[in-house]
Amino acid sequence: MQILRSFIASRYYLNFLFVKFRNFVKPDKNRTLGTSDGFYCFSLFVKLFYYSDKHLDPNRQNSILEVGCGDTFVTSCLFYFCGYKSIYAVDGFKYLNKQKTISALDQAIKLLREQSKIVLNFNPKVNEQVFERLYNVIPSGNDFEIMAKDLKNAVEDYFDGRVSFINYMAPYELNYKFNVKFDFIFSQAVLEHVFPLESTLSFFKKNLSEGGIMYHNIDFKSHGFSTLFNGHYLMNDKEFKRLSSPFVFRMINRFPPSYFDEYFCDNFELLYEQAVEFRTNLEIEDAKVPLKNRKDLTISSKLYVVRAV
Repeated sequence: MQILRSFIASRYYLNFLFVKFRNFVKPDKNRTLGTSDGFYCFSLFVKLFYYSDKHLDPNRQNSILEVGCGDTFVTSCLFYFCGYKSIYAVDGFKYLNKQKTISALDQAIKLLREQSKIVLNFNPKVNEQVFERLYNVIPSGNDFEIMAKDLKNAVEDYFDGRVSFINYMAPYELNYKFNVKFDFIFSQAVLEHVFPLESTLSFFKKNLSEGGIMYHNIDFKSHGFSTLFNGHYLMNDKEFKRLSSPFVFRMINRFPPSYFDEYFCDNFELLYEQAVEFRTNLEIEDAKVPLKNRKDLTISSKLYVVRAV
């Protein structure tokens, strides 16, 4: 099967026919391919909590920014229980649905109330100590219920057009000036879809507070552009443009891992990185976009945790 996939991916017109046929018989039902499920939002929150709690001074946990949340805005909302007073999210397109968001929020709050220790299989995995720390940080009993009510009211206020500590901005323009610097900025499988990427990365640097941290998990797979997870590197710009789909999820910028390695190391203090790698039979000379090393062809996703310096 892998040999067949490689054969198709290396021949543009065969790959073109395969991708178009697959999109026709199995179109995307959700434009972001994200989720409105509270369990997913809770699972991602637990993972993010681990890195923010480990690397960020508790006295600096005041403002948080989620980038490209799609329909998982509930994840950033849960940080209200950790003491964050200002919650912001920016999106290229407005995805939020009131009914689905409130439902996901109720489910995620229920999991926190029950002190659940069950999460999805994110990579890297979280351990028992993360949950112990989490449930020591967030309030319990009546204090928890008061905060839960305040949070749900704030989300309701957003959908009803009233001002609160919840801020969702979509479509977002990078030239907007915030009245706060963010202590924690994060994104999950977003930066591979961002245009223009350079301006977005500069936006992060400008709006991150001194000593603040960022978490970015980047998915470098082809996202349906090829029969191979790294097959999008085999096309030139003209071929790649021809395969572009109206689905937002299909819009990828093709910046490889080495680009982000260099940017984050040059502009921030690198606190943690972890890559998920696959075997490949492609060589760097097969690529038609600038790649710095063969690892650009083997890394399918990578997590960066960095601090402002």
